[in-house]
Amino acid sequence: MDIVMCTDKNYVMPCGVMLYSICQNNQDVDITFHIVIDESVNLSMQNNLGNTIFPKSSKKIQFYTVNGNDYSHLPRLDETNSKNYITKVAYYPLYLTEILPTNLDKALFFDCDIIVRHSLKDLWNTDLGNYSVGVVPDVGEGVIDKYNRLRYPPQKGYFNSGVILINLRKWRDDHILEKFTEFMQNHSDWIKLHDQDVLNKIFCDDKLILPITYNFQEGYLWNDLFYDYWKYEKQVLVARKDPVVIHYTDFKPWIDGCDHPFKNEFFKYQANTEWAHTPLIKKEHTHKIGSTIKKSIKQFFRYIGVLSPLPVYSPKYIDVENL
Repeated sequence: MDIVMCTDKNYVMPCGVMLYSICQNNQDVDITFHIVIDESVNLSMQNNLGNTIFPKSSKKIQFYTVNGNDYSHLPRLDETNSKNYITKVAYYPLYLTEILPTNLDKALFFDCDIIVRHSLKDLWNTDLGNYSVGVVPDVGEGVIDKYNRLRYPPQKGYFNSGVILINLRKWRDDHILEKFTEFMQNHSDWIKLHDQDVLNKIFCDDKLILPITYNFQEGYLWNDLFYDYWKYEKQVLVARKDPVVIHYTDFKPWIDGCDHPFKNEFFKYQANTEWAHTPLIKKEHTHKIGSTIKKSIKQFFRYIGVLSPLPVYSPKYIDVENL
């Protein structure tokens, strides 16, 4: 099994916790972890990640260092980014065909804000046929804005890019990287959700839909429905009880104030890693502070009450204890 993840220094700890969760729940599987990093991940951080999988003889780790500056020009990496904790790392997965060895025909990609709770064998053994990707519907699939921006009909659906079973051979044969690049160059103004928008546009007719349990996103636990519940009801009800992959898409367990119903799953695995005693990150440190004069003035006026504060969405979760 070949598993890929991408990180900079900011997500080394969650990446390590995810590595541990995968190893613990897939002890009978030979796995090579392919970790794409940039220059911000120093040797000490790499060693910490490596220590997470050792002395597990059936697991290997390989690092691939890219120059982060080569990706800084890509769309939505400025202060207009609505999720400005997202960095250029989000785009690294688009370049896997030029980063990973050419003898890899298939890979399983994971975002780093994920915990794996069960075996990945069935997911890995999924037959992609002639599809380029195997993916899970995004919790916001039903929001029409995505299709208006990306110029394709809602019937084709929209997936979350946090878990992707990738047909690397087909990506190379179809020169997918060239298609990614052309789209980003010609339609950067269409892109709002970074790599996810690019992937959905290019693969809108070329994807295999996987069960929701393999990318159980936070919104599937909210009382406020942001997805087509009628369409996914059976899958969601099953996944809520025992998801294979938990994806902390919005509120992260390692950030102070998170009340995600499955946050203790993260801490359970973290307690067995080198990051066991890592303190929670304070909320005020989770987003970049705007450097422009205009933004600073607005922040000041909100502080003194001249402008209304920005709305903060606090979801109401279902009671998972009584499912």
